Amino acid sequence: MRRLLLLLPLLGGACADDSFAVLRVLTSSGTLDGISQLRVFVSNASDEKVLLYPRQASQPLHLDNERPVTLSVQFGASSSGETTFEIEALSPDMVLGYGEASIVIEEDSVSNLTVRIFPGTVRPERRLDAGASIDGQAQLACDPVVPSAACGAGQTCGIVCALEQPASAMCYLAGAKQPGELCTSNRDCAPGSQCLTFTATGCSVMTCLKFCGDDQACGEPDSYCNVPIRCGSTGRFSACSRPCDPTLGSGCVPGLSCFVYDGETTDCGCPGQGGVGAGCTQNSGCNGQSGCAGCSAGLSCVIPPGADAGAGTGTCRPVCKIAAPACPSGTSCHPFDNSSRRLYGFCQ
Repeated sequence: MRRLLLLLPLLGGACADDSFAVLRVLTSSGTLDGISQLRVFVSNASDEKVLLYPRQASQPLHLDNERPVTLSVQFGASSSGETTFEIEALSPDMVLGYGEASIVIEEDSVSNLTVRIFPGTVRPERRLDAGASIDGQAQLACDPVVPSAACGAGQTCGIVCALEQPASAMCYLAGAKQPGELCTSNRDCAPGSQCLTFTATGCSVMTCLKFCGDDQACGEPDSYCNVPIRCGSTGRFSACSRPCDPTLGSGCVPGLSCFVYDGETTDCGCPGQGGVGAGCTQNSGCNGQSGCAGCSAGLSCVIPPGADAGAGTGTCRPVCKIAAPACPSGTSCHPFDNSSRRLYGFCQ
């Protein structure tokens, strides 16, 4: 394993009880070449520093997601406590990527921390005064619903989720793809949206989803702020649903199907395996969870009134339009239970 060790300057003054943070710098995925320097922002309650590795640019550095570049930052005893490390990968004329991580520095000890650089990401120029929050629980560096406030023009704010970790947010260079379009990375999507993955058995599709705080933020007819995005250990975000037609199979990118959800709103999702008449627990496909069963394209999981949806009491039925039903012979179009909009129903 390659290790490039740098002893960066002492923070907090020299002391016999010095501490160290050993930073393992990797990319989140892929590689970054042509790096002239790494700029390291180190901040805690007692100090803030900006450090460079190497101090003078020389041979270009290479970063990947397997072999770390290792830096060592030295602290004095007065600089212990929660410390945040932000690292920018710099070329001579632009920022190539950015990442951040935090750790508690303890006196007379060595703390190890991995910092992953996200290619194409830039450090937010300033923090939001009030902070963006997830269900009121977490302060973020930028607001994914209104990214221009912290990230500036031409950039967007993406969330970073890790299992059992608090969510964080970073500014990314934005792309041109609109919500609902296929994508391969966050840099493909227009400001206010992010490239997220729909998964189910036999299905994995990445599309741009638009963040929202209310229905008005979605900005298009029949799109609603009702798609939950769970992120790490702190709350969730919301994204806009996609307007689509479950009876025609239109409005979704290849690989996804249109389903009807609560309030007769529509959205795209991975199809399930159940055909007409099959038992089900939900509309769309499952990820291998025990007891979970979804329905194929054009169908809806119809749960009898008063029954428990999670108990497998639903049945996959063809979706129909109330105003112009086209049901199989011998069946008719029935409205969904508690339906008020009377747009879609099911054939039985």
